[in-house]
This record gives sequence, C-alpha cells and structure tokens, in this order.
Amino acid sequence: MRKTRILIVEDETIIALDVQGILNGLGYEVAGIAVTGEDAVEKAVSLKPDIILMDILLAGRMDGIEAARTIRKTGDIPIIYLTANADQATVDRARDTQPHAYLNKPIHERDLYSNIEAARTQHRIETKLRESERRFRDALANMLLIAVQLDANGTILFCNDYLLNLTGYTLNELIGGNWFEIFERDKPIDELKRVHREAIERDSIPLHYEGTLLTKSGESRIVRWNNTALYDASHTPFATSRIGEDITESKKAEEALRHSNQELEATNEEFEAVNEELHHTLDSLSRSERDYQLIFESMLNGFALHEIICDEKGNPVDYRFLRVNPAFERLTGLRAADLLGKTVLEVLPGAEHELIKRYGSVALSMEPVRFESYHKELRRHYEIVAFSPMRGQFAVFLNDITENKSFERSRAESEQKFRTLFETMAQGVVYHDPSGAIIGANSAAARLLGLSMDQLMGLTSMDPRWHAVRANGTALLGEEHPDKVAMRTGKPVENFIMGVYHPITDGHHWISVSAVPQFKDGESRPCRVFVTFTDITEIRRAQEALKDNQRLLERALRMAGLGYWELDLTQGAAAGSPESRRILGLGNGDLTIADIRELSLPEYRPLLARALAGLIENNEKYDVTFKIRRPTDGAVIAIHSLAEYNRSTNRIFGVLSVISDIPEAGPEKPSKRQSWPAGKKKKTTDHNKA
Repeated sequence: MRKTRILIVEDETIIALDVQGILNGLGYEVAGIAVTGEDAVEKAVSLKPDIILMDILLAGRMDGIEAARTIRKTGDIPIIYLTANADQATVDRARDTQPHAYLNKPIHERDLYSNIEAARTQHRIETKLRESERRFRDALANMLLIAVQLDANGTILFCNDYLLNLTGYTLNELIGGNWFEIFERDKPIDELKRVHREAIERDSIPLHYEGTLLTKSGESRIVRWNNTALYDASHTPFATSRIGEDITESKKAEEALRHSNQELEATNEEFEAVNEELHHTLDSLSRSERDYQLIFESMLNGFALHEIICDEKGNPVDYRFLRVNPAFERLTGLRAADLLGKTVLEVLPGAEHELIKRYGSVALSMEPVRFESYHKELRRHYEIVAFSPMRGQFAVFLNDITENKSFERSRAESEQKFRTLFETMAQGVVYHDPSGAIIGANSAAARLLGLSMDQLMGLTSMDPRWHAVRANGTALLGEEHPDKVAMRTGKPVENFIMGVYHPITDGHHWISVSAVPQFKDGESRPCRVFVTFTDITEIRRAQEALKDNQRLLERALRMAGLGYWELDLTQGAAAGSPESRRILGLGNGDLTIADIRELSLPEYRPLLARALAGLIENNEKYDVTFKIRRPTDGAVIAIHSLAEYNRSTNRIFGVLSVISDIPEAGPEKPSKRQSWPAGKKKKTTDHNKA
C-alpha cells in the first residue's frame, strides 16, 4: 500500500526536522519541506502531497494562511495548521480556509497521528460526498422526471432540465421565481402559498399527490409528485424537494381505455344472451391482461418491439422484429407474419444504416428519443418515439404523418401564393387589432397613404394626422371610421367613401373603404378587422368634372331656350332637365313620354306615336312639331322636338323648345320644311351640338 505523503511547511529548521522524524517513525512519507509561503504553494503543485502540515506564522510576505488559501484554489489537499501562541484574529482568518485540524506546538506524536488520520478520513468522506452529490445532480438533470426544490414561500431554488424542456421556460426565468405564480397561475395563488407554507412549518408535507401545472404556452400537464422535506442544521424544515412524473399521456390513455371499456361493456350487455360463454371467459382473465391486450390491439399508434443485433465490436448493424400490433401493420403495409423473427435488412434490404445506428443507441444506452423520419422504401413520413424496455431491446411507437407533411407543403405553397398576391395587389390592405392599431399591411396600403411601412404600423384610424373627412367634406369622427364600426357592430362595412390627408401630395386623397370583422371560434366579439381600400381620387375628380360639364350644358341649353329629356327603355325610367319641365308646365314633377303625349292636343298624338315608333324600330329621324296645352296656365303653345336612339344602351335622348307657331299644313302631314316659322333660323338636329 502506498504511504501517505506529507508536505511540511515550517520556517524553523529544528521544528521541521523534528516533525519529519516523528512522521517517518509513524510510517508516513515526507514529500518535502517548505520554509516560506511561496515555496509551499510551488511544492504543493509540483509534489502533490496527500496532506500539508502548515505553520500559520511564516516569515516573509505570504504567511501560512495566505499560502493555504492559494493552494485551495489550485487543488483539494487537506491542510492541518501548526500554531504557537496565535492571536484570535489570526485563528479567525485561518478558519476561513476550512482546515481539517489545528495542532499546537510543541508537536506530540499521538496528536499528530490522530489528526492526520482524522484529516485523511474526513477528506475521503468529503470527496465521496461531493462525487455522490455530483452524480445525484447529473441524475436529476438527465432523468425523465421533474426535479425541483421550493422554499417555504414557493420560491424555486433548483430545477432540472426536464422541467425546462417540458414547460418551455429557461433556467433564468424559473430560478428565484414563485412556483405558484408561474405554474399554478390559474388557481387561487395566495391560498396555495399559505397551505404550502403552513405544511412546511408543521412538518406535515404530503408525501404523494397528483396535481397540474401550466406550461409557458398555457398547456395543462398532469404530474404525480413525491415530496420530501429539507431540514436545516437544527432539524427545522425550511424547504421541500419534489420529484414529479409527467403522467398526462398515461392519464389520456387511461381515459381512452375507460371509454373503450365502457363501449365494450355496453356491447357485452347488448349481446349477453348470445355471448354468455365469451362473457364468462373474459371474466376469467385478469384485468391487467385484458387492459393490456385492449390497448395493444386497439391503439391507433403503431407499436413494435425489437432486439438489436451488434457486430463483434459491439456496433449495431441490424435488428430483429419480436412483436408488432395491428396498427403497425396498417401504418407500414407490412404483415406481422412476414416480420416476426426476421431482421429489418431481411425484410427491407434498403433500410438506412443511420436509422439502425440510432435505434442501437436507444437499445444500448436505454435513453429514449423522439424524431421524425422519412422511410424511402415505404415512401411514408413517420413520427417515432423509441425507448428501451430492457438493455439490448428497443420498442417504437410510430404515427403516420405523411398526409400532415403533404398538408404542410400545400399550406406553405398556399401561404406563399397569398403572400405574393397580398404584396403585389394594387388595392390597399390593413389589419386592425381590437384597439384599432394597424398590425399588418401590404405595400400598396403604405403607397396609397403616402407612408412607409414603419410609419404605418401602430397607427389608428383616429390619428389626427389623417384629417379624415366624409364624402361631403365634413370632419369624420373617430368612432365613425369603417374599422371602428365593424369592430363595434361585428358587421361588415362596404364602399364607404372618405378623404384622408396624403403627406406626399400635401392634400386629401379620396378612398373607397370596406371593413370586414374577423372572429375567433366561439367568440362574438371580433378579434381584428380586415380593411381594404382603393384610391378613387381620379374617379371623384372625373365625376366632379362631369357634374360641372352637366351644369354648364344645362345652363347653355337654358340660355338657348332648350330643354332636354331622356328615356331608359330597359328600366322604364325617364328624366328631364328643369328647362324641359318649365316649358311643358310640369313644375318639378317627373318627365315622361306619356306626359308629352297627354299634353299634346289630340290631333297631334298620332304624329308623335308614329315618330317615336319609327325612331325605335327603323332608326328614322325624330323631328316633330306639335302643340300642347300647358297645365300651369292653360295656354296652347307650339313645341319643336328632336331625338336620337342608341340601340346599344336602349336609351332615347331628345331636346325640345318653344316656337312661335305651326304652319297650316295640318297635323296629319306637317311639312318638315315649314316646321320652323318664317324668319327663324332652323336649329340643328345634331344632339351633341344642341
């Protein structure tokens, strides 16, 4: 057995040699002697002794305490202080370096031996304790169980990586946070804190119970907890240590099993008469066997058990099928009769060696994995969970996600098409959240409003910078904006005309706005409003110009003593200018052909009917002169009227004027050349010029 090697640090040579003699006599090996603190640090590193005997009061710049502190930073070597008449302050400084013992000078053989052996034993225990603690922490960090420590207030003192992976939080988000506020935020937090604190104070912490916790995303997980109390030096409980198993999936399986059992029981009741023998047989089976078989045969996920096959170097090279369930056959298209007892390379020669290697790692390390894989030979995508029930074997749960993958690709393509349309369409599009803020827009919206995308984001329709106005030019209040109306009423708003200030042109642009509320499933209040708008500034300007031209035309006709009338034969609607109604004595009433026919004297009515029929049927020129009795004053006046027919629109447009009189040619065959009185210049029949 190797002797214990000891480094002596003593600046008095006689004492150092005396101690060396004692150590040699006790069977120890003196690794070396150092006379200064600096020499002690150097020899501790180079000689690596098992124990250091350190004189506290060394001559030089570094005393024994500073030397011990430096050595502690570089290595784990037990230190026994040698002291003679050291004051209390020096002893307190020495205590901070955590020595294993103190020996007073002069040194006695018995004291030296007992303290050295005690230091060796204590050091071995501390080393094993640290190693055990390290292994325990590694186990907590890597096991598929939740490990957490909470103080009396519920503050998280420690948690392992499994809790982080399960809940989506980071270590910095949890350590120092309150467990109840983070993971049980849907419950009465103050009451939970009080019960937890009182349980620790009374040392009555429940050993086992089931509870729920909320992940960062809001998902509820069911956990089976094992609790223990943590005690301080006075054996007073101050915290709890929890080990939890996530049993959410097993609970779901239990629930599914419960439903399956209920359905099975209902079926058994319905067919009890004809299945009495089967009923007795099922009752004779143990519940565990029946439940296991039911799960195995009816589960939707594929299940298969295998044993790994390794080469002479222990590397996985193949695996053999031991058992598969019907779902595995259905999801893979492989029959159990063709699989059991055979290896994967016998059944599927093209199986990927990388997959075999991954399964081999699970079987040999017994560490579970979850991944997605595309099987080239089966041409299917699978989601796979692999675990090892015993070393050398592995089992897999698999789910066919081929259709999901296809859907994801189709959705990505659809989203790309929509995004392209959204970004390239000429129409402006914006999304408003419930507060009215713009949370999304396309580039056309920013361009039509004269803003950049950054400027547009976050604005609301109530922002005074829009200087919004109605179609009539009056100010548009914020709550009257289409997005606000749609959000408030939950109903669409269509083709709302409004004006907004355009910062680039420094003027108002006119837009036609439609707002459509959008809802989440089961909610009656909109979650956002989808708004589209089109710039109609040029259209509005054209309409205003058309109205101006129409007013000018009416004014010109009125100055010329002409009135115009229009008849829509498709709609059966008629219209006339104010001058036409004044000439005919109709006031502000509607103007129709029937009015003109009824106003005309009876002898002229056949003439008007023939002229109108010739215009419509044969496109003959409508140029008639007739007399009417004006209803306003009873006066008989002569009227001259011209009209044209547009066959493509099925509309008639005409003008009329008052003339002095009609020649005596008679109403049946009036002379068109004499329709105008002598001395009067005949007016053109060109509709546009009129």
